Amino acid sequence: MPMPLDDPRWSLLNTAYENTAELVDYLRQAYAEGLQQDLLGEIMNQACHQGDSSTAMYAVPAHLLELAWATEEPFRTEVIIYAGMIYGNACQPNAPACPDFLRDDFEVTREPLLEAMRGSLTGELDFYDLKYRFVAIAGLVGHGRFGEVIEGIEFHKDRFHHNGWDEPIR
Repeated sequence: MPMPLDDPRWSLLNTAYENTAELVDYLRQAYAEGLQQDLLGEIMNQACHQGDSSTAMYAVPAHLLELAWATEEPFRTEVIIYAGMIYGNACQPNAPACPDFLRDDFEVTREPLLEAMRGSLTGELDFYDLKYRFVAIAGLVGHGRFGEVIEGIEFHKDRFHHNGWDEPIR
C-alpha cells in the first residue's frame, strides 16, 4: 500500500530537488484529476531527475502502480515501465539506501509491477516498446545496470547502435 500523502515521514525523504513538497503535490493532483503524461513526467523528474536517485523514489512505485490501474492502455504500461525504471535506479551504486519505513512497500510492489510487465509482452511491439519493457524488467529483477545498457541501444537505418559505443553493433 502506498505511503499516505499526509504521512509526516515524507519530510524525512528528499527528491532530486531537495524536499518532497512538490512531489506530494503532484501525486495529490494525479489522484484527484487522473494521471496524465505531463504529470507523470513531473513525478519522475522529482523522484529520479536525469537518472539521479533520491530517497523519495522508494515511495513512488506503489503510487504509480495504484495510479496506473486507473488509466487506459497504452498509457498504463508506460506508467508501469517508469515504476520499473525506478527499481533500476535503486540498483545503481550511488543510489541512496531505501529508508527502513519504505522497504516493505517497495519490495511488495515489485511483484505486481513485474507481473504487469510480463503481461505486456504480447502482440506486436516495435523496437522501442520492447526496449523499454526490457529496461523496466531488468530493474524489477535487480539488474538496473543491465537495463541501463539496454536503454542505450538504438535502431537506426537497419542497424543497432549504442550511445556508448563508436561502431554499430553487428
